[in-house]
Amino acid sequence: MSAKAEKPETSADAGADSLAWLELAANETCRTLRRTAEDGADELHGVFRVRFEFGDDRASLFVPFCPAFDFDPSIEFEQVGGPDGSVKLAGCFPHGMRLDVKREESAMEEDRVADAEDDTISDESADDVVLQVFARAECPK
Repeated sequence: MSAKAEKPETSADAGADSLAWLELAANETCRTLRRTAEDGADELHGVFRVRFEFGDDRASLFVPFCPAFDFDPSIEFEQVGGPDGSVKLAGCFPHGMRLDVKREESAMEEDRVADAEDDTISDESADDVVLQVFARAECPK
């Protein structure tokens, strides 16, 4: 579940090492790190939690870039937590991006079964999806 965008191998390696601190606590919705790479490109690394209300199978996440990138960034993302689903890049601009997330039907069925067993309906039965994002903007050549 990822959209691949080209980026220098050195940034990918450095990004993986520097992301160790980006593990989300249960009450957090995001953590980001923005920096300038050695080659002068502007980069953003982040981990974002997409919350689903009970019974919902779709949600959108908008990630603002502040300050805005100077150019349209290339984006890479992957799901690193939560129930199976699909993630699509719905829009990407210098000022931000939008990801659309759709949970698999089996994940929704598990929510319904768990609530039927508990005989309650609660927001806690809806699983969150956690996404890791890498954005990189560099001057076009």
